[in-house]
Amino acid sequence: MQLTLVRPAGLRLRPASLGGRTGVPEEDRLRAEPPERAEGVDIRPISRDSESIERIGRLYFRSYPDGEVGTCEEAVADIEAASAGEYGAWVPDACLVAEEGGEPVGAILVTDKPPWDDVEGLTFVVDLFVAPDKRGRGIGDALVGAALAAVGGREVGLRVESENAAARRIYERHGFAAR
Repeated sequence: MQLTLVRPAGLRLRPASLGGRTGVPEEDRLRAEPPERAEGVDIRPISRDSESIERIGRLYFRSYPDGEVGTCEEAVADIEAASAGEYGAWVPDACLVAEEGGEPVGAILVTDKPPWDDVEGLTFVVDLFVAPDKRGRGIGDALVGAALAAVGGREVGLRVESENAAARRIYERHGFAAR
């Protein structure tokens, strides 16, 4: 089951490690310690040239279980569609890639004015994905933090599978809660 999560406009969180609150009600919070910071990983805006989009598409394909995003060609086409505005207006400073040694290991895609009624008018996280062999290192957390910093205090929505506890923990640390 998919959940729609929203981070309220203007929310500023103090990290829990500094005694802050996550903004998520205690009864809705998943238990987790924040991950280690992503050592040796550079985060930058995604270039929209065809080679960069293809590299992000191949990472997208590798990041999901077999068949979940179709073929590798379909995954690349989906990233091309996102870049072209099919899921809302691409937010260049918030669509980010994490690279290690020059290779993409994670990405976050963020749009404005998504086409879905339940998130109408929000800035929207279309997808967050990290290579399976790079998970647990704080890359997803760093990407979400950098994307949120790029969009400032805007209200941000996203969808996540309810059983995806790792992703939910990342989003909850950044103040997202079920709508």
